[in-house]
Amino acid sequence: MYTKTTFGELNGGDMFIEFPIDGDNHGHGGHRGIHYIFIKIGFSKNPTALKFCTGTINTFSDDFEVVQVK
Repeated sequence: MYTKTTFGELNGGDMFIEFPIDGDNHGHGGHRGIHYIFIKIGFSKNPTALKFCTGTINTFSDDFEVVQVK
């Protein structure tokens, strides 16, 4: 079970995955694909998150749909 929220509702340090998009689960979206875990690290004009597996920084809009990981 999960609860969908938005990136803007997360606090700094919260972990999340991008909300899965509908698709065929074979490389074109879907809920059974690989979902990378991010951690929210920024609160500036361009809020950011760190992608755990690669260490890259991504920018998300406040209304971007996510699933919080606890």
